[in-house]
Amino acid sequence: MSIMPLVNGFVIGAGMIIPIGAQNSFILNQGIKQNYHFYAATICVLCDIFLMSAGIFGGGALLSTNETLLMIFTWAGILFLSVYGALFFKNFIYHKQQSSVQTIKVSSLKMVIITALAVTLLNPHAYLDTIVIMGSISSQFPDSQKLAFLIGTILASFVWF
Repeated sequence: MSIMPLVNGFVIGAGMIIPIGAQNSFILNQGIKQNYHFYAATICVLCDIFLMSAGIFGGGALLSTNETLLMIFTWAGILFLSVYGALFFKNFIYHKQQSSVQTIKVSSLKMVIITALAVTLLNPHAYLDTIVIMGSISSQFPDSQKLAFLIGTILASFVWF
């Protein structure tokens, strides 16, 4: 077995995961607050494993051939980014008007889990990166090497989170 699919998976996976987006900003925020950050990171890693597995083993082809499913994911992503952006903007305006004394709000475990799932599974970039792009890149490897590629992407997610 060649180690190159594993290395390629790690490098490509890291390139997809490391840029700061909704998921990473949520995890960083939970880490700063020390508020169930281990649970949040674990949920993100498990979702990444599921999505990357789906992309590498044929989910991208399914998504590209089913127009209804693609439309559902597209509109869910638009809705998610709109709501997330509006909440961010509201928090920006609200915090500008607060006094200089800041208090850290701690969320319940249930809320952290729901938010971690939302910033991962409702984020259109998650599907684009894991199912479409990684699925396309993995097609260059024979079936016997796709598992090594997947393991590399999983390692990147695990190391990052």
